[in-house]
Amino acid sequence: MGGRLGTRFVTAGVRIRACGVYWGGNSSKGVGGSLTFFRGGGGFRLLVSRYNMNNNDNNLMQLASGALEPLGFEVLEVQMQNMGGQPIVLVRIDRLDEQPVTVDDLARASRAAEEEFDRVDPVAGEYRLEFESPGAKRPLLRARHFERMLGLKVRVRAEGHSFTAPLTGVDGDRVTFDVNGEPVTLTAGTFQANLAEFPDRHR
Repeated sequence: MGGRLGTRFVTAGVRIRACGVYWGGNSSKGVGGSLTFFRGGGGFRLLVSRYNMNNNDNNLMQLASGALEPLGFEVLEVQMQNMGGQPIVLVRIDRLDEQPVTVDDLARASRAAEEEFDRVDPVAGEYRLEFESPGAKRPLLRARHFERMLGLKVRVRAEGHSFTAPLTGVDGDRVTFDVNGEPVTLTAGTFQANLAEFPDRHR
C-alpha cells in the first residue's frame, strides 16, 4: 500500500508546503508514515514517522549503509534516541563525492533506506526515522574526514583523553591536535570525534 504525502520544508524560517513525494508502506506489516524537512544547525533534517509492529535486532548502521552506499552516500552515524517516550532512529549522512547534502539527497536516501527498514523491521513498535545532513557537529570517523576539517576545533573523547582543540595535522591515519599548546596525536577510527565549530564554507 502506497500513498502520496505532503512534504514540509523549513528553510531559514520560511515554510513551504509541497505535495507529490511518494512514500510506500506495507499495511500487512503495520507500517505507515509521513515526511517532514527541517533546516537548522548548519544542516538539513528529514523526519519520517514510522509505525512498525515487528521486532528485529539487526545492526542499524549496517542496514542503513548497505542501502545508501550504492547511491553514493556515506552513513556517518545511526543513533537510537528517545524523545518523549517515542523511539527515534537518526541516520546522519554525507555524500561520498564530498559535495553538500541537499534536501533532494535526503529524500532519495530516505526512500532507499525505508525499503530496507520495511523489509527487516529492526525496531519494535512505533518509531520515527530521521535523516540528517552532517551539520555543525558532524562525526569525524576516518582520516579523510579530518583532512577536510584541518584548522577547525574538534571535540575528542577517547581513553585517557577528553578535550576540544584545533585540528593541526593529518599524516596517514595519525591525527594531531593542539591541546593547550601541546601536540596530541591519535589514530583515526580509535576515538570519538565531532566538529566543535562550523566551517565558514563547505568542506
